[in-house]
Amino acid sequence: DTPKLNQLDRYYPKMIRQMQGLPTNVARVAAYVFLNALPVEHLLNTRVLEMFGQICRLPPNHTYHRLAERQLVVKNNKSKSWFIYAVKIGSRYGLNLYAEFTQPSTKEQWKKKAIDSIIDTTFKEMMDDVADKSTLKWVVREIFKKDQPHPIWASSSSPYHVESARIRLRMITGRYG
Repeated sequence: DTPKLNQLDRYYPKMIRQMQGLPTNVARVAAYVFLNALPVEHLLNTRVLEMFGQICRLPPNHTYHRLAERQLVVKNNKSKSWFIYAVKIGSRYGLNLYAEFTQPSTKEQWKKKAIDSIIDTTFKEMMDDVADKSTLKWVVREIFKKDQPHPIWASSSSPYHVESARIRLRMITGRYG
């Protein structure tokens, strides 16, 4: 569903910007890093990897488990198979899904491993992107943590503090006024 994914990819950053009071001309990465939000693509990849882990933990005689085994053995990387798609997603985040299939982790271990890998990779990509954006030249990148929103939002507990944070955020990005 590429058209629906494109719609979602356009709507989600717009919503994230609006929540923070940022204008539409602020870079997408700015909207994501200040809230510590993942882009839509990475959220969907999280779901794919979680589902792959569920299939790995099925009994060996289960239909989906046998299908996965056959697809992973027979198909090459150019295949349109969902399982090969999942393997490509896993390799993007440094995960070996072939090894996971042969020796599956517990649900909690796999979920933590997959999410941590996605967050680590995405955070690194976003920090590299932050360095290139003119709207973020006044931002101290060392303040960003991969598991917390920007300190501007961490102290926003009342409506007054939220509005104050929104103004400070627009000033930091050079889009106030």
